[in-house]
Amino acid sequence: MAKKKDGATINFNGKVKIAGDFVTGDKNITQTITNIQNNQTPEAFVQALEDVRGRLATLKEEQALLPAQVAEIEVVEGKIAEAAEASQGEKPNGAEIRKTLDEAKAMLESIGGLATATIGAGAILAEIARMAIVVFGG
Repeated sequence: MAKKKDGATINFNGKVKIAGDFVTGDKNITQTITNIQNNQTPEAFVQALEDVRGRLATLKEEQALLPAQVAEIEVVEGKIAEAAEASQGEKPNGAEIRKTLDEAKAMLESIGGLATATIGAGAILAEIARMAIVVFGG
């Protein structure tokens, strides 16, 4: 009896576009989280938020999104901007910044139809939220 192959068999018909997180997602996400953990300063915090905003902008451009999905991503971008602005204040509140980023993460991960693309950004947001407590206290 022949041994059955392990893993998935995927058959494609027509054009296939593979890009972004699909190709090297886990590696890139792990590296980004490692960079965040190793460089915890207010400047690195803001840079990490900008990196996530860049990922979301790319996601909006590369994916065929429904208007509702775009609107939800824009709300998440607003939460990220809110956290960045709060971190620039005279006495940033790490707990409030973390709460804002946790809300953004939950919203991002709940967007229908984008599970694979948003989970990586959500994981990075979770790490940035933890970074807020380390950098700004809580």
